[in-house]
Amino acid sequence: PQLHVHAVIANATKASDGKWHAVRNDELYRAQHVLSAVHNAELRIRVEALGYETVPARNSIDGAFEIKGVTREAVEAFSTRRAEILAELAKEGISAEVIDLRTIRPLDWHTILESVKKTNRLVIVEEQWPFASVSSEIAFLIQKEAFDYLDAPIRRITSADAPMHYAPNLVAGYLPDVPRTVRLVKEVMYLKK
Repeated sequence: PQLHVHAVIANATKASDGKWHAVRNDELYRAQHVLSAVHNAELRIRVEALGYETVPARNSIDGAFEIKGVTREAVEAFSTRRAEILAELAKEGISAEVIDLRTIRPLDWHTILESVKKTNRLVIVEEQWPFASVSSEIAFLIQKEAFDYLDAPIRRITSADAPMHYAPNLVAGYLPDVPRTVRLVKEVMYLKK
């Protein structure tokens, strides 16, 4: 489940007497952390109710947490697929540079930019819907900042633009996989499909 909490804290507030009063930045800062702590506490209760074990995040001042095992398994799954993709591309004589973004905020797009300057191509693989995703933001940034370095259009492989299924055969078709990724890389290399 996803829990979204949206709050707007203004630099001024209207008091009960009807007059507007300025709010100091330290008060805004405290209020932001209180809202974050409440949000994180509610989310942690929901995650633990689903049977996941949680641990406090390092250097957290607002109750942020990590779900034990989930991140590691996701990273290991990606690492396995990454190795398979690189092995398949090597069979085709293609040497690929892989960038594994660990965070999206801050987004290390300069690393991607430097890679595009070397390879002149970009294929983005993301297990997210295609519309308004991280891959679409990366594609925009690279197109804007490195258009002259590109020798082929930026291509993306994302999850299907549909709800996730439970049946294993449908999940396999929903998520990005090795054959589709290799096929797309060969397309941007202008090799036969």
